[in-house]
Amino acid sequence: MKTSIYSLLVALASALTFSACDNWEPEGASSSNTGDISSANMNVAVNEAANAISRAEGKNIDTSNFIVTITDKNNKEVSYNGNKCKWTYGSMPEIITLPIGQYYVNVISHNPEPAAWETPYYEGASELFTVENNKVNYIGTVTCNFSAVKVEVRFSEEFIKAMDATSKVDVKAGAAGTSLSWSSTEKRIGYFCIEPGNNTLVAEFSGKLRGTETSAIKEITDVKAGNYYVINFSLKAGDPTLPPEYGDITGANGGISIDYDVVESDITGTVKPGTDPSDPDKHPDTEEWPDNPNPPVDPEDPDQPKDDTISIKYNFGENNGQPGFDPEGIISITGNTYILKFQSQEPIENLKVKIESPFLTADELASIGLTQEFDLANPGDLEDTLKSINFPTGTDVKGHTDEIIFDLSGFIPLLSAGDAGDIHTFTITIEDNKGNVMIKDLKFRS
Repeated sequence: MKTSIYSLLVALASALTFSACDNWEPEGASSSNTGDISSANMNVAVNEAANAISRAEGKNIDTSNFIVTITDKNNKEVSYNGNKCKWTYGSMPEIITLPIGQYYVNVISHNPEPAAWETPYYEGASELFTVENNKVNYIGTVTCNFSAVKVEVRFSEEFIKAMDATSKVDVKAGAAGTSLSWSSTEKRIGYFCIEPGNNTLVAEFSGKLRGTETSAIKEITDVKAGNYYVINFSLKAGDPTLPPEYGDITGANGGISIDYDVVESDITGTVKPGTDPSDPDKHPDTEEWPDNPNPPVDPEDPDQPKDDTISIKYNFGENNGQPGFDPEGIISITGNTYILKFQSQEPIENLKVKIESPFLTADELASIGLTQEFDLANPGDLEDTLKSINFPTGTDVKGHTDEIIFDLSGFIPLLSAGDAGDIHTFTITIEDNKGNVMIKDLKFRS
């Protein structure tokens, strides 16, 4: 077994020496006037600021059920094999064949609702890209942003004591919007989708305060999607100079009035430092608030890691085109070309490979001078062995930002000699010199 592995690796490496091509292009559609979109390296991400919403509510964002739609340059939905190009992210086909033209990939977290409890809405889109004849486009990462309005209603302690059991605040977006209601015990967060041209929030209090029936309305204008609004209700001594919307209950000079306070911030802003944003007892009538509830953010630190700076493309060619990925994302070993292309915006520092295979075990790899884990950018004593099987190493990887070809064609066909159904995993970890990291698992089935 060990001798055969070594011989096969050497033979395949020799063949690669003669078949390598500088002008590499992914194999794809063969029909005229069509091209392919590959979702093999597609990633749906939620930006870090929007992620903070879900983490604050004790949730993790699962993007597998996000809805992916492909539209033309006029944002009209297109079809694939007679069906609309619309799937959940987790069920997308590996290859999508489309007529040549320009397209967007659009992603939403769910079909938006006018108002919903604890259901933040996210959306994002790729840049406009061109499908060319007999070529493959790789989608890459589509980043989704928080695209609804986050609303919280708070009551001061004095206000809660004055309210009766039927008192509530109804909030709706726009004059005819769907309402969500906050009682004194309601702690949930509400989310509203703002219609274009109708960017108002209306908060209406109704009920009894100290036994007196009253109602009052507060309208918030120029509401922006992606922002967070905290509407505070407290009591204030009656004052005839206050505008009518303050809802004077028993008249001036001895009555009480509803005092509104609205704090607006983007989703990264601090609504109130050092407090739980959902704590209704923390209110400006009992605690000092900062002059600026949403202080300016320092300019971005250029040394901090960023998203989407490293990309991987695939060329897993077969005689009849691209190989199939099963629903679990596992590739059947049926071809003989398995090439990866790496590109990084910042110089590459490490390019690590970890092999987990019931066939290419630690002992088998050791017999040809390899280990189960190695770093192509910093190969050490493994450099000669890695070069002998046509892997890029050392200065061919480290410090590069241009495209680097990592040809696994010497390994992958070899795995088909293992037991049928075995799963072989290659974990690729790329890190640049700014600390950005991309980790990708490639799984192959014998």
